[in-house]
Amino acid sequence: MNEVGVLNAYQNNGIGRKLVRLLCGHGKTLGCSEAWVLIEKSNSAAKKMYLGAGGKEAQEPIVLITFND
Repeated sequence: MNEVGVLNAYQNNGIGRKLVRLLCGHGKTLGCSEAWVLIEKSNSAAKKMYLGAGGKEAQEPIVLITFND
């Protein structure tokens, strides 16, 4: 999953959670058995949305490696 966003005016209405559930359900129909998304620690709204949609926070920390030109 790359990103699920909801306009500020419509946040906290369950729209994002529903979208994530629909995306995961569609993935299952395509044969996917897992989905994942990375978020920044400071993005509490995204964390709330993804956990509210049934996601589980990984216990192992993720290492992000970036390359700059």
